[in-house]
Amino acid sequence: MTVLAGSATYWAQLPVGNALVQAGLVLMVGFILFWLGVCGAGDVKLLAAISLAVSEQWWPWMLLLTAVLGGIVALGLLLVSGLGKPEWRAMGVPYALAIAPSGGLAIWLTLLSAT
Repeated sequence: MTVLAGSATYWAQLPVGNALVQAGLVLMVGFILFWLGVCGAGDVKLLAAISLAVSEQWWPWMLLLTAVLGGIVALGLLLVSGLGKPEWRAMGVPYALAIAPSGGLAIWLTLLSAT
């Protein structure tokens, strides 16, 4: 209950400039990665939206955890697909499976550190 009470205080004092810079960086790098065919536009938008709610203290850790979890998802898909069937490789890696838990954890830690 303390986290919820403190979260209202945090959101009222949110440094909007830092959040916009973080989201802008994610969008710029994400656009390049999308253009190169590395990730989908939905993954970029999800990560940018989550970046708006994460403090600058936890943002780099969220990106690192997203990369690690994305690697685990990719490795799992590779193993499940019989070590790389072409039709599975063409589908790509669903990075939202890595972005959502790491973003949720980072938002929770942001709210905890604000109380």
